[in-house]
Amino acid sequence: MLPELGLEWHDKGTAAAKEAGLRAMAARTLSGELTPRELTAWAHRVLGHQHEGERLSELDDTYDVAPYATMSDEEVDELVMAEVRRITS
Repeated sequence: MLPELGLEWHDKGTAAAKEAGLRAMAARTLSGELTPRELTAWAHRVLGHQHEGERLSELDDTYDVAPYATMSDEEVDELVMAEVRRITS
């Protein structure tokens, strides 16, 4: 039924399902519904340091150490948004 509607269906936990979820969450971030930090926390929790979520998980780690590093949260936000634009393009 979903293919007839032009919608994709992926079995839960598959790489395709995770990638579709990542694209959806990135689109929500691009629209302002989620903050960059919320996206990276989701990606780290759901996708971990593998596949398409690796860069966002790394950036989530960067937020955690930002108070002790030379990079501000705003600079990390910019890196996250660059990754969001890459994912959604």
